[in-house]
Order: sequence, then C-alpha cells, then structure tokens
Amino acid sequence: MSPCLHRQVSISLPEETRNNGSLYAVVYVHKAGVSPLEDKTEVHYTAHLTTYVTPPHTEGQKSTMKKPGSESPVSHWRPHLSVTVMSEEFSFSKAGLPSDVRRHMRVSQEGKRMMYLPLLLVNELSCRVKDLMEVNSSSMQLPLTVSYEGISLTTFRFWIHLHDIVYSLRQFGELRCKLFLSKMLLM
Repeated sequence: MSPCLHRQVSISLPEETRNNGSLYAVVYVHKAGVSPLEDKTEVHYTAHLTTYVTPPHTEGQKSTMKKPGSESPVSHWRPHLSVTVMSEEFSFSKAGLPSDVRRHMRVSQEGKRMMYLPLLLVNELSCRVKDLMEVNSSSMQLPLTVSYEGISLTTFRFWIHLHDIVYSLRQFGELRCKLFLSKMLLM
C-alpha cells in the first residue's frame, strides 16, 4: 500500500457555481509527460465537488408558512476529494474475476500485448455532512483537500459496494440515506 498523501489547494469558483450551480472534477491517471487527452492508456473518473442540500427549518419559523421540503436545495461545497487507486498486485483468470471489479477494469492493447489499466475510484462518501460549506455569490474561492491513497483489492471492493448501495437508495428517492451513511461511516 502507498501512504496517504494530502494536498490543500484553493479553487476559484465559476460564476455559475456561485449562483447555485454544480462543479465537477475530472481525475485522470495517465503516463507522466503525456497529456491525458493524448494518452490511450489514461483512466479517468468524474467526481462532484458540489452537492445540493435543502436548508433545515430554523426554530423560529412557523410551520404554516412553508410546507416541509418546499424549499429549494442550495449548492454546498465538498471540501475533500479522496482519490484511491487499487495498488495491490493480484492475479486472476478472466473467468474468475469478480463482476464488481470487472466493470471497473479497462484494458489497453499495444500490438499483441494486453495491459490492464489502474483501478481508479474517487470516494465520494468521504465527505461528512458537517464539513459541507454553503456556496453563495460571494464565494470566490474555496479550499479543497485532495488526498491520494493506494488501497487493497478488498478495500476497493468494499467502497464499490458501498457506492452501489447509496446509488440504489438514491434511485428509490432516499437521497438522505447517502448523507446519513457518509456521516455514520466517517464520524
């Protein structure tokens, strides 16, 4: 396993993001010295840097003024981007590869040689609800801590399954469950 590396950067927010818009990061793993747009062996992942949260009701609000859930969600900044790459060497047969890992694998062919590309995952559950920062028109720059860590196959599979569970719950309208799971896992 490789050690966890952290780097804090300041991100300038586009006007659209400051006006309740979304912002994404595209994370690339590619050959050194080659543009990821020109590297046929690159692997990439698109991750949310913002998420939408409905503001909670305050104690002084009258419940007759607005129906619960009638307020518009507000864009919030996710101040942590956790990039993980499966760094454990493992051998497998094509038929014996677990389906959860298989769908994340990418192959590159150079001549007759087949090469498996790195397994990349951005852990979008690593941001705790209490760390979210509301984005508004005066939010010109916000801090982002980018972390990188090499993980084992077992840990990679664990995060894949957790992300799948959250995705399934979101499909059934249980968006709050993602925030709950994030909070519970990372307290």
